[in-house]
Amino acid sequence: FVNTRCLPREEKRVDLTDNFLRGSVDLQSLPPRIENFSVALNRDIRGRISLINLPPTLKTLDLRWCQLKPTVLYYEALPSGIEMIKLRNTKIRQVEPISEEYRIDSWKFYL
Repeated sequence: FVNTRCLPREEKRVDLTDNFLRGSVDLQSLPPRIENFSVALNRDIRGRISLINLPPTLKTLDLRWCQLKPTVLYYEALPSGIEMIKLRNTKIRQVEPISEEYRIDSWKFYL
């Protein structure tokens, strides 16, 4: 389990790429001012993720090469400054809003 509650609360950038991490990751407990978060290339990161209640400052989220589920990922209101969510080489094949009011440009998701 990647316990994001233990990250420094003032941190703006956390890059845990290719660190042999395993378990699941809790995106709802990211530092409140974070702008960039990556756990890419940690092939033992598994399980479900949720794109709900993300920090309002988040710009990029990189989850490439993690064994994430489900094949359809749902989201609600994403941070207004979100630039990209990288999901390549995961089991996720489709990203959909939980309601049409939350739909954003699909180019922000890199599947």
